[in-house]
Amino acid sequence: MDKKGITAEGRRGNMLLLLLPVLLLMLAVFPAGAEIVKGVVSDASGEPLIGATVIEKGTTNGTATDIDGFFQLNLKDAKKGVLVVSYVGYATQEVEVKGQTDLQITLQEESSLLNEVVVVGYGQQKKESVVGAISQVNSGDLLETPSANLSQAITGKIPGVITSQTSGAPGADDASIYIRGRATFAGDAQPLILVDGVERSFSQIAPDDIETISVLKDASATAVYGVRGANGVMLITTKRGKEQKPIVNLTASWQF
Repeated sequence: MDKKGITAEGRRGNMLLLLLPVLLLMLAVFPAGAEIVKGVVSDASGEPLIGATVIEKGTTNGTATDIDGFFQLNLKDAKKGVLVVSYVGYATQEVEVKGQTDLQITLQEESSLLNEVVVVGYGQQKKESVVGAISQVNSGDLLETPSANLSQAITGKIPGVITSQTSGAPGADDASIYIRGRATFAGDAQPLILVDGVERSFSQIAPDDIETISVLKDASATAVYGVRGANGVMLITTKRGKEQKPIVNLTASWQF
């Protein structure tokens, strides 16, 4: 065998050695049984849902739908795979692939979310009809924080609400509240706080007595209060008695 033949064989051997890691990587990324699944996610009227989350159940393998509601996902096991499809305001749905490669998924609206009652400046509205920037927190969320001071209990619970506590001394541990940041440095930037329609301090109200706290954040939501609502408005509704069997709740906390 001449030198040219030996050189050619050596080059082919080197190329195979270079391609071997690539082939191994492809086998790792696309294991046996893997298959690409495509589909469209839409609502009950057939309108595509943009940005719906599609995840292979039990894994972190997922994607989101595009402007046409289309998605494409490589499943590890297309025959036994289950897709978990979710979208804000719609009920999460689990779809069994069963070897299909083209799926049409329809999500149903979560009516319980749309029918939730929100307290606004002039009464109550269903969440679906609210157009202003309003956030709401209920008693169950407040009781998750072991704090007897309500101004501290709302910390991190309401989007757009910032609290700042400068003292921990008893009786002087109220947190300052700012809605969407501090609006002015020239005067008081605290929001208007109404408890059952009456302007008053709310920090010492027991969290167990609170039904809901609604925070009105933009001009359309606070317009009914005029200039008093310039820094935002907090509407606090306390619990009311109702006909039912007596219920006893005990909340305790301790420190070492």
